[in-house]
Amino acid sequence: MKGKYSEKLIIAQGPGTLVHLRVPLTRVLMTPSRLSRIALRSGYAVAVGLLVLTSSLANGQVASRDAAPSKAVEATAPVNAGPAWLTVGGQLRARAEAYTGGGFKPDNSDEYLLTRVLLNARIHPTRTTSLFVEGMDARGPWKNTAPAGAPFRDHSDLRQLYLQIGLDNSAQLLRAGRLELAFGDGRLVGSLPWANTARTFDGALTTFTGSGYRVDAFAASVVKVDQNKFDKNVPGNNFYGVYGSTPRLVRNGIVQPFFFWRRQSGLTSELGVRGTMNFGTLGLRAAGRLPSNFDYDAQIAAQRGSLGDESIRAWAGHGLLRT
Repeated sequence: MKGKYSEKLIIAQGPGTLVHLRVPLTRVLMTPSRLSRIALRSGYAVAVGLLVLTSSLANGQVASRDAAPSKAVEATAPVNAGPAWLTVGGQLRARAEAYTGGGFKPDNSDEYLLTRVLLNARIHPTRTTSLFVEGMDARGPWKNTAPAGAPFRDHSDLRQLYLQIGLDNSAQLLRAGRLELAFGDGRLVGSLPWANTARTFDGALTTFTGSGYRVDAFAASVVKVDQNKFDKNVPGNNFYGVYGSTPRLVRNGIVQPFFFWRRQSGLTSELGVRGTMNFGTLGLRAAGRLPSNFDYDAQIAAQRGSLGDESIRAWAGHGLLRT
């Protein structure tokens, strides 16, 4: 069939190039940090991060759905100087970057500073309910004007606002509003923490935890970052999924099956025909520990669907062994 999408794995496509991931079959899936620098292509990139202040940021974020043994970063304790029903926190981050030869162009260079301020608060009306709100101001002093907006700039906007029913560690939990989604190692669905304008979604997430298993289900739409307007999702750009996790199938490890579904209307196919895109991504991730202090992380995903009368077929895999 003409116009067949046979070498592209699309996970969370947004308007333009916001979150449109296409991976050739001959490559493994790329980490978010590599994705943020892929446009450089050649030359060099220098990134120096300075963490000035961090507080209860982790309190308002969705933790990665990875229960495998790993070198976790301990979250900073929240600020509790005020009343018991209120928790406040924030983060101030600065990073300097520079590159030459961007896009294989000898005259393409840039040096700039990326700053990001996050301020958040969590209100606890009852013991098992809470309301979380987080604002973000991301700027890029001395950065060339193009490209503007994501992933560099987003001036004074709402990053997260959701109602939570259930405690963070309870067996059943529901979040609804503007929130983060992060599963596994964040390779397919994550918040892109390296980017100056981290990703969020408008939707709902529910979690069920039992003896030896965990299941997350969500329905959401990715938020489009707009430097000069209020960030919002695009109607018709929908994302659904189920992500499971169990440590019982492998020793000293975890197995995570998942299924994602993407639907977006008003797109144009490679043949120039307007239509609706529908496709599903079925995959499996396994991670854990091996003898002699080795860790492993492997993931494979297959994708099937259509854009109008054209088919979408793709697969991708990733493997990591480290000590």
